[in-house]
Amino acid sequence: MMEEALTLLLAQLLRMDRTIAIPLIHKLSIRERSDLLRQLTMAHKTGDARLTDYLLYAMECFEICNENRNILIHALYEGVDRTTATMRV
Repeated sequence: MMEEALTLLLAQLLRMDRTIAIPLIHKLSIRERSDLLRQLTMAHKTGDARLTDYLLYAMECFEICNENRNILIHALYEGVDRTTATMRV
């Protein structure tokens, strides 16, 4: 869901037709999308500093969530302790 929001925001900032922008954006890695959005946000002059701050803050949150997701996805699952029901990774 967050990745789709990032894609739609990028399409909007690129000022491209979504049918063209979305397939191009999907060819980028998540890191590349994040970097591109950050660069476009800094270059885009909205006249509203708060909007820029909100977008940059949202990017920080997205990057933290993505990093946490990657850590969890790539953790080695060893099993569950039957006594404590604690998952071992």
